Amino acid sequence: MITTQKIGGFVIPQRTMTQMFFSAANDMFSLLSEKTCVGFIDSLEKGIIQEGALSQATAGPMMMLSLFHDLQNPLFKKHKFDTNEFLEGLVPALENFHNVSSALENELHEINQKALFNDGTKVDDEKTNQTDETFDETTDESGAITKEEKESVLSALWIMAENDKFDSKQKKVAEAILNHEWMNEAKNSPDSLAAQLSRMVTNELFQINQLSSETAFLLQNQSRDITFREGSCRVNNVALLSARACLFKQKEGLSSDQTSDIKAVPTEYEAVDYDLENDFDESETAVAAQLEVLYDVT
Repeated sequence: MITTQKIGGFVIPQRTMTQMFFSAANDMFSLLSEKTCVGFIDSLEKGIIQEGALSQATAGPMMMLSLFHDLQNPLFKKHKFDTNEFLEGLVPALENFHNVSSALENELHEINQKALFNDGTKVDDEKTNQTDETFDETTDESGAITKEEKESVLSALWIMAENDKFDSKQKKVAEAILNHEWMNEAKNSPDSLAAQLSRMVTNELFQINQLSSETAFLLQNQSRDITFREGSCRVNNVALLSARACLFKQKEGLSSDQTSDIKAVPTEYEAVDYDLENDFDESETAVAAQLEVLYDVT
């Protein structure tokens, strides 16, 4: 198990504006080299750097220079990262993600209809039998929605209800939706949509996706029964915004006295500067890459 200190949910923290400025400045000086200049123009022509998209940003030119500088990271070269290949595979990967996550949201309509049909009684649908029956019986599975988060959603629904019409029936329906735990479904049914989604994203993003989907469903006008047509998602206008790669070196291990009472201590890593001339023991290092993209989805 690899653990690092995450900042804002990212293993590699996002660049600050100051860091981006220095990165762009370094690249600007490197463009004085004919080889580097040709490489930058080639990136523009191949669409690796989308000038049309990035130039619309507040610091568009700086973002383009910073992106090109980041792509020259020797770690990308060492591990033979192909930006063109990444961008070509990105569109079908994103479409698959949105198709699966949106199709998974359709299950909420089934649970909602079952709860309404039972007039507030316990939902006995096959899917909901896999979930917790009350907020007090929350799962400890990583990626699951917590009891506090469910209670916060219910409180928000009560506040936003018109004319205090958030009655017991509506509360039962909301509880049925929130108690449908996707992580339990993924664990119990490896071929389910929830299981497919869990294999695409981190546990943190899986939890965020479920909570946002269920909250949006409960907040929408129930008279509009809008469902997703499976396979209809299309991704267009993909633009690479940033590409970060970082080397992590294994921290010094704990002493035998410190680990005597610990059954399994996860290996911890710390970020280190990397250069092709540096010689690191690969068994004690790990590489993390983080790429940010902008795209349209319909």
